[in-house]
Amino acid sequence: MRPYRRRHSPAAQAVQSAIWMIGLGILFLTGDWWPGIMIVVGVSMVAGALTNALWPAVAAMEPPRPPQPSPAREVSPPQPSNIGRVEPLVVATPPPAPVAVRLPEICPHCGAPPRSLPNRSDNPNACPYCGTDLS
Repeated sequence: MRPYRRRHSPAAQAVQSAIWMIGLGILFLTGDWWPGIMIVVGVSMVAGALTNALWPAVAAMEPPRPPQPSPAREVSPPQPSNIGRVEPLVVATPPPAPVAVRLPEICPHCGAPPRSLPNRSDNPNACPYCGTDLS
C-alpha cells in the first residue's frame, strides 16, 4: 500500500480557501454569478499552483521509506510419502433397482387416473389425487 501523499501544501490549501471565501462573498454582493464563478475557479487554481510551487507539500520532500521485509515463514518438515504403499480398492455397490409396480387405470378410492397426474407424495405407489396406496 502506498503512503498518502498530499497534492497541495497546507499554504496552498489556505490560499485557495481564502480566494473561494472572498470570491463567493463578492459574487453574493454583485449577483454576477455566471462569469464570476468561472473567474473564481481560475484565480483559485492559479494561486494554488503558484503557492504550491513556492511551498511544496511536506510529504513530497520526505525521502521514500525502504520497503519492510516480510516476516519469515516457518517451513514444516517434509511428510513421509506414500510411494510404494498400496491402498485397498473399495468398490461401491450400486443401490438396488426400484421395483416396477403396475398401477391401476383408475383409483378405486376416488376414481382419478393415477398415471396422468403428477405424484404429490413421497410414496410412488400412492394416488396423486387422494393419496390412497395403490400397491
